[in-house]
Amino acid sequence: PPPSDTPLLGWSESAVQQVALPERVYSADYAQRGQLLAAAGGGGMVTVLGMPGQAGGECAELLCCKGHKGWVGNVQFAGDQRLLSAANDGQLVLWDLSKARGGRPRLISQLEPQSGGIFAMHEAGGRVLTASKDGTVALSMLADDCLRPGASWDELHSGVIKSVCWRDGNVFASAGRGGNL
Repeated sequence: PPPSDTPLLGWSESAVQQVALPERVYSADYAQRGQLLAAAGGGGMVTVLGMPGQAGGECAELLCCKGHKGWVGNVQFAGDQRLLSAANDGQLVLWDLSKARGGRPRLISQLEPQSGGIFAMHEAGGRVLTASKDGTVALSMLADDCLRPGASWDELHSGVIKSVCWRDGNVFASAGRGGNL
């Protein structure tokens, strides 16, 4: 890929490795076993890298595709072979990495939980929170490889929501532009 304005940096106790990606990187996540690293950001690009083993080596690009119409605000693994991505196009997408063809993972499920672009996402136990430009937090359910809409909260913040995270399956926090948590 061509050089990037914002390279993805990775390190261990003994080495630092820099990987140039085709677009700006806004989010990265390791798979549970640490063998895969997903990165996403500008241009709707989603990239999955194979990580070197304990003996070292170089990262290898396994997949790189345009997964969304707008920038991708967040990626998160949902198991070792499934990846969630949420983007400025308002889409929450579930990908199957084990069934990739031509450098593109297979799209399993897609949902538009909010009317505005999604800035943040956090999945825990099959419950996916998304936070968006329209000032809402939405809950989507992930079950049987399908995303389903759940609850939505539109009076938590007066503007853009930049961050959302689960404490457990029942309590979450969100942070908005207005300075509210």
